[in-house]
Amino acid sequence: MAPEPVGQNVSGASVTCDGQSLLYVLHPPDDRNRSDIWALNLESGDPRFIVGEPAMQASGPRLSPDGATIAYVSEAPGWTEIHLVSKDGGDAHQLTHANADFS
Repeated sequence: MAPEPVGQNVSGASVTCDGQSLLYVLHPPDDRNRSDIWALNLESGDPRFIVGEPAMQASGPRLSPDGATIAYVSEAPGWTEIHLVSKDGGDAHQLTHANADFS
């Protein structure tokens, strides 16, 4: 599990289209090659880990129009490809397979 975001370096924040959450990228100080996707419930203030893994970069989270899926880019497959994950987190699905960097 990723570290709690309190006191961490964050970037790429965006409010979801339903206005209930803030998606952001967390950069843990103990792994400079890592960035994770988190969601912050704007009503309760509770942070929730969505996706990330050691020594890998994930960025650019955006919620789908139906509010069910988060699209983001990850370098996990060796290239920066587009991935999808449930808004609640879980197993991610690689959407593109271009063997090229997307950003």
